[in-house]
Amino acid sequence: MVRAIYAYYYARRGQAMEAKAQIEKAEAAEGGAPSISVYMAFAYIEMKDYERALEAAKRAYQLGYSLPGLRNRLERLGKWRD
Repeated sequence: MVRAIYAYYYARRGQAMEAKAQIEKAEAAEGGAPSISVYMAFAYIEMKDYERALEAAKRAYQLGYSLPGLRNRLERLGKWRD
């Protein structure tokens, strides 16, 4: 979880290399927690990697994440696809 939060933190600050490194570590240790996928999706959105953001978002919702903010943000960007 911490790695995913760091990824989002770095992505928000425009430090894509650091964000990608943290995402790789988060993916390796994910363990099926929806909140990890949520932070990874938000990090990908910040890095404008919308394909991966969509994949991570859909994974989060499949794992039981229920808040609509992530989907709404991707919809506003025109990137959400069912």
